Amino acid sequence: APEWDRAFDVLFAFSIALALVLFVDRAARAVLDRLAAASPVLQGARGLVQAGVRGLIVGIGLLIFLDSIGISITPILASLGIGSLAVALALQDTLANLFAGIYMIADKPIEPGHLVKLPGGEEGYITRVGWRSTWIRMTNNNMLVIPNSKLSGGIIINYDLPDREVVVTVPIGVHHGSDLDLVERVTLEVARDVMRTVMGGVARFEPALRYQGFGDSAVLLLVVLRAREFEAVQTIRHEFVKRLQARYRREGIVIPYPIRTLDFAPGHTDGLREALGPGPGGSRV
Repeated sequence: APEWDRAFDVLFAFSIALALVLFVDRAARAVLDRLAAASPVLQGARGLVQAGVRGLIVGIGLLIFLDSIGISITPILASLGIGSLAVALALQDTLANLFAGIYMIADKPIEPGHLVKLPGGEEGYITRVGWRSTWIRMTNNNMLVIPNSKLSGGIIINYDLPDREVVVTVPIGVHHGSDLDLVERVTLEVARDVMRTVMGGVARFEPALRYQGFGDSAVLLLVVLRAREFEAVQTIRHEFVKRLQARYRREGIVIPYPIRTLDFAPGHTDGLREALGPGPGGSRV
């Protein structure tokens, strides 16, 4: 009978669609389980991702079933398109944060535990990268929560990439009359000692010294050190400055105070003396 044939066709189409949905759902679940095992961030949002994928698979399976039994799905697709547009407009900010979170999880520019510097100058440790926002524990122990869309669109300095070691630079000035060969030898000896003995220093690193030029009151030089991690930068710089000043004093190397030399044309100093008045003890300037 035609009715029985129709019922059999519907039942057969439903069985095929159901089997296809179950197969794809199980395969997608296996893939998500493997990805979640490799990514702690994805593991935390596993339920949300699995529900979304399952809904998509069931929806596609339902459309395939309706089309196979002769029901036109064109009006349904049109309705879904209009509805999706309305939802996208209503959830524009949420979707922007969601896709930004997916990008950061896939590309991994930052991960929990990384020390970063934000465009505004704030520094802190990544504690959580979620689908909507990223949590950063600041150096003052406050928690900063940033929407993913703002974080992914900004310029971020990651102190943990490509590795945790950080360059430490210390600018110095010595007197113009200093023996620059002596200054270089003494400074590098102190720098090597700091690298070997201070916790956080990189013992295998060879410090560098480069003269930068002549300042108003000093010959300018720059010393380059290296710390194992960003947290050790201040300790390295602190110990180096202390030890270098003590060594300079023993070697007779002078770190001068800023000095300005003023040259006046002949005959223009009388007005300056009158403006300054008498010096200490009534002496003239």
